[in-house]
Amino acid sequence: MTIAFETEETVNAARTDVWARFTDWTRAQQWLPGVSSVSADGETTDGTILRFNSEHHPHGEGATAILHDVVPFQKLTLTTVSGDVSADYRYSFTGTGNATRILLVADVAVTGDSESLAESIRERIANAERQQLALLKKAIETEIR
Repeated sequence: MTIAFETEETVNAARTDVWARFTDWTRAQQWLPGVSSVSADGETTDGTILRFNSEHHPHGEGATAILHDVVPFQKLTLTTVSGDVSADYRYSFTGTGNATRILLVADVAVTGDSESLAESIRERIANAERQQLALLKKAIETEIR
């Protein structure tokens, strides 16, 4: 896969609080651009499937993702597949006290008939998704105050 973007933020909150809010999928629309709702088929663990409804598919089926490499309070990967495009969103959480650093790396593979459009697809994903952590930081810090 090839990196579409990498971003990080430091949230002024304890890692346990950041993780709890990050994995409260009912609130994900606060920080996932274009997403109107998210539901999970269980607890946040390897193999959990997330279902997304977006502004682009308000009455349609929307998108799905699967969670893997879940280590509570430390990291998780969210993988989406749409046609020839597979994206791994790798989140990691570090820090002590009331400062939590979150790193997001979006790794996007493009195959098949779409392969010639790979760089354009990665650029569109980066433009649409790169503000996730800034939005998450704002949501958490606003709520904690």
